Amino acid sequence: GEEEIAFVKGLGATFVVDYKKADLFESLPDDSVDVVYDNYGEEGTADKAMRTLRAGGVYLLLPHSGCYAKKTQGPPCLSGNPKPGVRQINYNTAPDFKQYSAQGLQELTQMFEAGKLTAQIAKTFRGLNSAAAAFNFSAGGGAGGVSDNHFGKIALVPN
Repeated sequence: GEEEIAFVKGLGATFVVDYKKADLFESLPDDSVDVVYDNYGEEGTADKAMRTLRAGGVYLLLPHSGCYAKKTQGPPCLSGNPKPGVRQINYNTAPDFKQYSAQGLQELTQMFEAGKLTAQIAKTFRGLNSAAAAFNFSAGGGAGGVSDNHFGKIALVPN
């Protein structure tokens, strides 16, 4: 919706597509994207993304959806028709995660330490006496609650 689009633009996005209204990859021109971060892994998404990725680009996947359940798309949930010069990385969060976990977590750690990954904090609550308010905020109702459309993580920190 409009609130989500404003949030993403506030993070610096220059082109935003509401996936409920239009197909993201059909909305993008060829060779127009440096990184695709896919946190779902729907079957066929990697193939659709290849056209939009520039040479030197990256398709980064944290799969947990149908492609793993069906085991019909390979290599695991990545494009069966990779584009030359595009790197595909599968940070496997599915049942066979152990096979990839050390390498994936090491790369994510390096990205975090280099300042390339940051957490978006929607709201910070201070002290254990704020735990109920933090829960209500996350649930979207009750004392101190908001709508369930908040963005980012909720932090509960010591006083």
